[in-house]
Amino acid sequence: MSTTEPSGLLASLRRLLAGAVETAQVRLDLLAVELEQEKRRLLEAVVLAAAALLLLGVGLVLAVALLLMLLQEGYRLAALALLTLAFLGGAGMLLRLARDRLASPGGIAAASRAELARDRQSLAGGADAAPPQAGGLAPPPAARAASRAGEERSR
Repeated sequence: MSTTEPSGLLASLRRLLAGAVETAQVRLDLLAVELEQEKRRLLEAVVLAAAALLLLGVGLVLAVALLLMLLQEGYRLAALALLTLAFLGGAGMLLRLARDRLASPGGIAAASRAELARDRQSLAGGADAAPPQAGGLAPPPAARAASRAGEERSR
């Protein structure tokens, strides 16, 4: 009788922990949805700011045209070439900086959701839960599959 009692208690504890992890995962999914809404709001603000910058750029072009018209005839071509190179160089640098800043891994809190799903699976009695890597972070599923395939090839 003593052998069935701990296993029943252990099973109840596992179910309780699985329910807690599932609740945490639902909360995390809700947080991800809220963050996605916030990201969209910020994107709208960026689009409006880009439109404002476009109008500012047109105004700057018109100001440069006015400056060129005010210069003497002999200096206009050199000033136009210098200003063109300066603007194009600055635009190229800013575009490269923007691209580098926007390059990011996909999915908000995707790693946390995956960890919680694995925790829930292991608490429910699943045997394919991978042990965490050094630092407590597990590799993404694609990396785990690739490492398993490499292990099978080496055998």
